[in-house]
Amino acid sequence: MSDKNQEEQTAPEDNTTAEPTLEERLSKLQERAKQNMEDDDDTNPFEGIFEEESDEDEEFTLEELQEELQELNGKLNEIKQSNDNIRVSLQSLDTSIAEVEDKANSYKQEQINALGAELQPTLETLTEIAENNDSLDTSGLTMVQKQLSDTFNKFSVSDTTTASTENAPTSEDNTAQNDTSSESDFKDTDDMDKIDAQIDVVCGLLDKEAATGQELTNEMMTKKRTLKRASRDFDAKKDFVLEKFAKELIMVADNIDRAIESTPTEKRQADKDLDQMTTKIEVVAQSLSDSFNKFGIEKTAKTGQKFDPNYHNALFAMDVKDAEKNTIAQVMENGYTLNKRLLREAKVGIAK
Repeated sequence: MSDKNQEEQTAPEDNTTAEPTLEERLSKLQERAKQNMEDDDDTNPFEGIFEEESDEDEEFTLEELQEELQELNGKLNEIKQSNDNIRVSLQSLDTSIAEVEDKANSYKQEQINALGAELQPTLETLTEIAENNDSLDTSGLTMVQKQLSDTFNKFSVSDTTTASTENAPTSEDNTAQNDTSSESDFKDTDDMDKIDAQIDVVCGLLDKEAATGQELTNEMMTKKRTLKRASRDFDAKKDFVLEKFAKELIMVADNIDRAIESTPTEKRQADKDLDQMTTKIEVVAQSLSDSFNKFGIEKTAKTGQKFDPNYHNALFAMDVKDAEKNTIAQVMENGYTLNKRLLREAKVGIAK
């Protein structure tokens, strides 16, 4: 037997798996892209779609080349449409992210303005007391009034909310152009090279669109995560948007309390004008406390309350008749919480 015949008998069988058809790969692409746009799945819809084709040369007839070119053009147009759909989703995500960020900023300023409006009568009353008691020393009240006014200015307290954040710019237009007609109708010709070159052009555009699709899909995944994080952060922080504003306001409350405490009963009984002014200040203090409570700002210490190291700072211990051990005997400086979160611990003296 000749060597040639031996090679023919011993040649291995071709067990390679058949490549998926264009229709199968396109169907797989559409299914994954659609699922990704509707769900939060991080799967890349382009992954595994365009596997490397076999390098083996095949013989094609003119009609077969024409059919392949037409199929490739159709596939290219469908992928472009899929990419356009992803771009629309990206624009929608950009808008949603901007809306959440604007909502957070607007909500914070709205809460500040609402509390400011609630405290406006307090500011006006302090101003009136300071201006209408020329015979008394109102320098302390003038200082408190200025402190409150400066706090309003610092936090831009007004009747209007901050301007909305502009929507993020839309994604750039797709620059890839299909230089071939999706409905090319080639005449029967022997110029096979021309059709081969046309197929190469379409395949190049197809690869480019597939790469663009991968980039767009990755960008969409990132924006979905950004939107989730922004929404989650807003929900977690919305109860505490007044924290910085409240910390400034409780210092105003401290000074009003000191103004009341610095006027003993004996002096008030001896001076009618002083007593009337102090009474007005007490009304202001109560109004301020009511406004605080309305917005979740509450005091944490009062005499007789059980000492809590989470909210109270014990500066000293003292003997107090009939007082239970480890209860608050004296409040040196009020502590406050904002919606149960500690703003400032109270400085207290406790009973031995």
